[in-house]
This record gives sequence, C-alpha cells and structure tokens, in this order.
Amino acid sequence: MGVPRKEELEAALKEARRMREQSEDPHHLAKALLNFHYRYQLMEKVVDAAKHYMHSGLAPHEHSVLVRAIDAVEKASLTSGQQDEEFGLE
Repeated sequence: MGVPRKEELEAALKEARRMREQSEDPHHLAKALLNFHYRYQLMEKVVDAAKHYMHSGLAPHEHSVLVRAIDAVEKASLTSGQQDEEFGLE
C-alpha cells in the first residue's frame, strides 16, 4: 500500500473534519481517520523521544520525556468512557 502524499493527507483530513462537523459520517470513517492521525502524531513523539533517550546515554530527563510520551499514547488509545485499569492479570 502506498503512503499518501502530504497534500493527499491534508485533503483527506480536511474532508474528515468537514464530515464530522456536519454529521455526515454514517460509517465512522472520518472519525477513525482523525483518531488514527492524532494517535500517529503521538506515536511519532514516542519514537523521537526514544531516539533522544538512546542517544543521550540513557539520561534521566530524556527517560522522563519518553515515559510521558508513552503515557500520552496510552491515554489517547482509551475509548471514551473506558478507564485505564490494570489488575496484573494480563
């Protein structure tokens, strides 16, 4: 599968925002695209933070930046109303 060009992605995101604003998203495609794009941007921050952490000699500050980036991705992955509960059973 090919990666969309920057212009194609921007056009798709613009249309997805329009569809959501006008409630024209019967199959939730616009919602899914906007959500995945948002989460993708957060995951890019995780990769960037991980690279900085690895190249910094595992410095404490870079570690905390990485942990916060991972936490942001995990929180964004929760569906609305879902709580982040861990009981150690997984």
